[in-house]
Amino acid sequence: MNQFNQAHLERDHFLKSQTLIDLAQKALSITSLSAQDLKALEIGCGQGLNLADFNFSQLLGVDISEAAINKAKTNFPNYEFKCLSSLELGQFQESFDFILDAHQIHYLQSQDEICRYINGVYGQLSNGGVFCFEAMVKSKEMILSDLSVTVLDYLEYERIVTEAGLRIIYLMLPSGRKIIADKKRRAALSSDPDVLLVIATKEDAAN
Repeated sequence: MNQFNQAHLERDHFLKSQTLIDLAQKALSITSLSAQDLKALEIGCGQGLNLADFNFSQLLGVDISEAAINKAKTNFPNYEFKCLSSLELGQFQESFDFILDAHQIHYLQSQDEICRYINGVYGQLSNGGVFCFEAMVKSKEMILSDLSVTVLDYLEYERIVTEAGLRIIYLMLPSGRKIIADKKRRAALSSDPDVLLVIATKEDAAN
């Protein structure tokens, strides 16, 4: 947790991720859901909210970094934020209709933690709810050293999501797209991880 606090103390700005915004828009389009009718949760929100312009009926941002949450409250004063680990979603007494992972999934420490996290997401989704994420996945030329990220094969993500009880309705490995694993760099390399985009839903148990 200290490393995340330090990272947010060292930078004082929030840039929305267009790829996450596009993914959220696609999820709403595919499912024909209206944001105005949905309660949304953004996990790993950092210093702001990628979903702020969607007009969800309720929007909550959570992040493990207290420094990030304090800045988010200043940057987006009209929204609610909570300092919380993504592995502690069970603390919520309410469910959410739309959950977006804001690039925090690959910062979990192991595959087991990713499994716990996605099971936690399932538990907080309402029936018919939607979960979206963009993750680093292994590439043929990938080289990672001394980086605090967990990078799985895309088939492992597919297995973990489905075994949690979610139904994948969109899975894409965009050709040529990379996630820069080392934030000290600004340009992607062929040795960086590939990108995986996933949209999944929680089926109504009655159906």
